[in-house]
Amino acid sequence: MKIEYSEDLRKYFDKKGCHDVVLRTISPVGCCGGAPELVIDLIKPSAVADSEKSGFKTFEGELGKVIMEYTLVPEDENATVSLGLKRFMGLADITATGLRQLA
Repeated sequence: MKIEYSEDLRKYFDKKGCHDVVLRTISPVGCCGGAPELVIDLIKPSAVADSEKSGFKTFEGELGKVIMEYTLVPEDENATVSLGLKRFMGLADITATGLRQLA
């Protein structure tokens, strides 16, 4: 699996001083609950070991570690996972494409 980073995300990582990310899913519960949502968080190097011990798999990216739940897998064997950055009203949101969730 290859991991690509957008230029905006590279700059954001440098600004924040963190280069490792955790990808996980959350499943809404209740009457308005829909499909699971992908959550991507920046983590400090000191928290990487804890995430790796928590049943997550780790991939080495060009800029840092990408730590994912075991239920997240690349779309195919030779997939490229692309991490990007979206901004809306001053908020930054890390995005990912090229992944799917196991049923």
